[in-house]
Amino acid sequence: MTEQTQAALLFAEVALHALAREEVMGRKGQRLLEPQRMSWERFRGRLGSAALASLLVEDGAVTHPAAFDAPTLLGASEPLAPLADAQVDTLLAGLTEASVSGAGADYLQAQAQRLGISHRFARSNLPRGIKAHHRVLELPGSGGLIAHHVCSTLEGVYFQDVFTVACCDWKESFLAGLVALELGAGGTLPILEDPSLEQVRQRLPTPDFVLGLSKEKGGRFTEEQLRPWFPSPATTFVLL
Repeated sequence: MTEQTQAALLFAEVALHALAREEVMGRKGQRLLEPQRMSWERFRGRLGSAALASLLVEDGAVTHPAAFDAPTLLGASEPLAPLADAQVDTLLAGLTEASVSGAGADYLQAQAQRLGISHRFARSNLPRGIKAHHRVLELPGSGGLIAHHVCSTLEGVYFQDVFTVACCDWKESFLAGLVALELGAGGTLPILEDPSLEQVRQRLPTPDFVLGLSKEKGGRFTEEQLRPWFPSPATTFVLL
């Protein structure tokens, strides 16, 4: 299997779970989880299940590009073209309502696990004093999971207003887009593929909080590396 096919297959697996989650939560009409997929069977003609996946992903990207814009995330004009119907059939067979139901944190951790992103860290150690006027940088390594916890547990703290999520690669950017989708965040989203933090350091205001994973948990930076880049004494660093 080529690298492009592997990426397409992984993207499709995660995206189909996300679209099924939207159906279960009542945010989209049933297509994937419709009994016998009757609407698709009436419409598809000679189209196979790979076409179904592509069409549903394209439809999702219209309203939520951060989560479903496959060409942008994967850096190819037709990134799902390598998928065969048999591969997508296998993915569809694994989709159930139970696999995408439940609490948002559990669902996102399952998606992180599919993407190979670290999701086990001490959320209880995150600061409780973050307010709506603060600026928070989430470091590469956690794909927006820290933002999800903070925004889900602190009143008045909204993803698109408070957080900038820096990401290592397309997988983390994809997960951060799913976090935004789960939180109901729309519009221009503060998600950057910026593994070295060069864009963050050059363009963004000084953050009040810098949150991320320790190197032991898969993070990229130590506090000693970060402090010269964010030298304000008002900046709080928390590495989990």
